[in-house]
Amino acid sequence: MGNTQGRAPDETRAYLLPTDLARDRFYLSGSWKNTNDDMELSSVPGSISLRFYARNVFLVAGTSGDPIELTIRVDDKPAGKTIINGFQLYQVYNSTSGYREHKIELIPAAPGLMTYTFTFG
Repeated sequence: MGNTQGRAPDETRAYLLPTDLARDRFYLSGSWKNTNDDMELSSVPGSISLRFYARNVFLVAGTSGDPIELTIRVDDKPAGKTIINGFQLYQVYNSTSGYREHKIELIPAAPGLMTYTFTFG
């Protein structure tokens, strides 16, 4: 985690997105509940941002209730949407141009998104 506010298990924290994002660290914006296993979006607006070097990005996630639409932006451009419904591995980015450095932003449409980890390919 790259946010200066850090993790605080069993607390809800308001996170601010910094201007510069270090590679390979995720950053939150908005109000997120910290648990031992995940981070849960408490209210909207909120987002997760990550600079990475990979071809594919996957997110292990679920919801605390109804399905949640996730807007995906890559390098500050719209890159699609997916529905988070059930706890599983979701592919949130697939490059056709090979391995490159990018910035991804995931924007949930509603509170209740529970995120666990990113994986890469």
